[in-house]
Amino acid sequence: MANRDDIIAKIRAMRAKAEDHAATEAEAMAAAEMAARLLVKHDIKPEELAEVAKSEGTISGFRQGKVLHPIAQYTGWAIQQFTETRCYFVGGEAKFIGLEEDVLMAVYLTEMLIGAGKRAWVAFSDENALAKIGFQRLQIARVSFFMGFAHRVSDRLNELKEMRDAQRQSAQGSSNATALVVVKSEIIRRTMDEQGITIKGKVKGHTHVDNGMMRAGAAHGDNVNLGRPVHGKATMGAIE
Repeated sequence: MANRDDIIAKIRAMRAKAEDHAATEAEAMAAAEMAARLLVKHDIKPEELAEVAKSEGTISGFRQGKVLHPIAQYTGWAIQQFTETRCYFVGGEAKFIGLEEDVLMAVYLTEMLIGAGKRAWVAFSDENALAKIGFQRLQIARVSFFMGFAHRVSDRLNELKEMRDAQRQSAQGSSNATALVVVKSEIIRRTMDEQGITIKGKVKGHTHVDNGMMRAGAAHGDNVNLGRPVHGKATMGAIE
C-alpha cells in the first residue's frame, strides 16, 4: 500500500517514545493521540486488495513480566477486533498476528494501556492509602482495579470500531470494506498455518474480585486518551 512504510515508521517512532523512561506522561499521551490519527488511514480501494492479499503476515507481542498482565488479558479481544488482528497469549506475553502495521498498532495499544492503567493505579492507591489494607487485600484490589479499567477501555474500543467500520463503509462501499476484512482474515489464517499456530482454550480468570475496585478502575478507564473530537469527529477511528 502506498503509505504503509510511512505508517509503520511513525508507529515505531511513537512506540519508542512511549517506552522512553525519560518521556513525561503528557508526552506519552501525545504519542497516543498521534497514533490514533493513523489507525484507519488505510484507504483501501478495490484495485489495491490484490496487493494486500499478497502481503505477508507477521507476529509480534508485548511482555510485561513473567505473568500475563490483567490489562493485556482483558483488553486482548477488543484490541484484536479493533486492529483486525488475532490475539493469543503465551506465558506472560500478549501476541498478535496480522498485517505488520495492524500488529504494530495492536502491540502499541497494549503497551499504552498497560502503562496508563499502572499510572492510574499508583495514583489511586496512593490517594486512598491502600498500602495499609494488607498484602492479600491489596493484590485483590489491584487486579480488580485493572479488570474494571480493561473492561471499560474495551467497551470504548468496541464503540470506536463500530464508528470506524461505518465510516469505512461510507467512504469505500460495503462490499469493498467487507472484502478487506476477508483478505486480512485469510492472511492471518495463512500465517497461523505456516507457523503451526493453534489457538485454543481460555486464559484462567480471576476468582476473587472487589466490585468497588472494579468500579474505580472503570472510572479511570474513561480517562484514557483514545482520541478526542476534532471538528465534530473523533480522531481515533476517523477517516481524515
